[in-house]
Formats: sequence, structure tokens, C-alpha cells
Amino acid sequence: MFTSSSLHKLAATVTVGAFAVALTACGGGGGGSDAVASSGSSGASYSGSTSAAVVSDANKDQAARASIEGTTAAVEADGVDSLPVGVAAVVTDSSASAEPASPETIERVKAIVLQMAEQQGVTGEMVSGVTVAGECGGSFTIGGDGTTTKITYNNYCIDDGEGQITISGKVIVKTLGEDSTQITYQNMVVTSGGVTERLPNITITCDSEVCTATSDFTGSNGVVYRIENPDVTRNMDDSYDVSVRVYDAELGYVEVVASGITFCEEGISGGTITITNATEFGEDVVVNFSGCNAYTVNIIHATL
Repeated sequence: MFTSSSLHKLAATVTVGAFAVALTACGGGGGGSDAVASSGSSGASYSGSTSAAVVSDANKDQAARASIEGTTAAVEADGVDSLPVGVAAVVTDSSASAEPASPETIERVKAIVLQMAEQQGVTGEMVSGVTVAGECGGSFTIGGDGTTTKITYNNYCIDDGEGQITISGKVIVKTLGEDSTQITYQNMVVTSGGVTERLPNITITCDSEVCTATSDFTGSNGVVYRIENPDVTRNMDDSYDVSVRVYDAELGYVEVVASGITFCEEGISGGTITITNATEFGEDVVVNFSGCNAYTVNIIHATL
């Protein structure tokens, strides 16, 4: 994940070389699986409640649905913390049907962007309107206004030794204040070997103490959700353990802890999702899966 100091350095010196610093400050992700069911479109913007949800018998099914969509999106986004600075795709018709990006694709693109940055070596406090052609087509352009820097890729193509890879898109870096910086990615789309892959939208905001990552997406049910600071572990049996905050526009946010999650084509097929401290009495809501997209929802009432 980006560190606060690396983001501040990035914003203070808005050059291609500065982006290389942020690239090396970013850790690798845990990797996804081809068996992960897609949570839906990533071209979305969340605008609902940002308060803590209060779950009851009346709305527990809605909270469960949010937790399922959020857990799935978190697993899809696993590895997004290694997303290279400067790579995020514009919304295109192809992005909606693209497969989730694999860890291998992320690493390839990360290396390519770092190479571009080192080769350019642009210096100075501000770069504006510099366009660089791709070796096999397309280009990228970097520009800014002092507090905001934008890098836009237009079918930027390069052969990295493993074959040609094409990137389209944009990243926006904003200085929000002396101690706050924000980087926003939007629908990363990469094409390699005839296969198009995508990553969810993500915004990383850092102050002097901590960085927070959020991702907005449209779930499989057509509802726009947000996930925050997903933590995903892939187990030896190819199941997943997940910790993530999930925002539902009507309910607000719920804290989700999932264990032993497995996937089928239609969604989650096994494991347990727990919405912690969910009710007004501090009780948990548990979602137990018994088959492909088959589950029960129960509030665990405290016993006296």
C-alpha cells in the first residue's frame, strides 16, 4: 500500500520521476482466482450514507446482500494495492465485459509504468501537456495545475518481452492540504494476448498518520456499493478470509469478517460472513452458505 510519505513526495514534486518513487513504495497483493464470481461493473460512484448501519430483523437481508457483494468485490480487488501509479482505465464498452485483472497482469503493468517513468526522467516542479508515444501504438500524456496531476493513457502499447500489452486510462493525484494527498484510479483496463482485464475503481487518501483505500462498484444486483480497506487472505484450499468495511447507500456501512469463502459461477458457494456489532444491541449478523448462492441470515442474539 502507498505510504503517507510517498504520497506527499509524489504530490510535492509532480514529475514522471516522482511517480517511480511511489511505485517502489507499493507492496504486492495476495492474488485472485479465476473462480471468483464478478461482483459487477466497476464504473460507479457511491453517493449514499456514510454512517454506521443499524441492522435489525427488518433489514438484515439487505445488510447480508451488501456483505456478500462487498466480500466478492474485496476478493476481486485483492492485489490492487500493487496497482502501479499512473494506470487506470477510462470507462469503455469493453470494460464492462472484461475479466478481473490477474496478479500477473498487475505486475506486468507495474513494471511497464516504472520503466516508462525511469526512461522519461522528466524534471522540474510541474509537467504539463507532455505526450509520449508507445512503441507499438498509442501514447500517454501527463499534465497538472499545481495541486492536481493527471496522467492519461490512450491505447498506450509496449512489448515487455512477454508480448504486447495495451493500457488505456487515467489517474488523478490531488494535494488536499499540507498533510493530505489523494490518488484516484478509475476502471483499469489492460489488454494482452487478446484478453482484456480490469480492476475496480479505487481511491487512496493519505494524511500524516494513515492511508485509506476505498473502491466504488456496481454489484451484481445493480446497486452501487463502496468497500474500504479490504484485507484478503487466500488459504491453501483456495478459500478466502476477508475483512472489509462495506457501504450500502440506504443502510450505511457494516463491518464484515468472512472466513472460508469459496466461489461458484453465480456467486459465493461456501463459508461464513459475519457482520460484526451490527444491531443496536451490539449483536452480530451471520450469513452461512450451504451451496452456490444459497445462504441463511441470522442475528445472533445474546443469551442470558
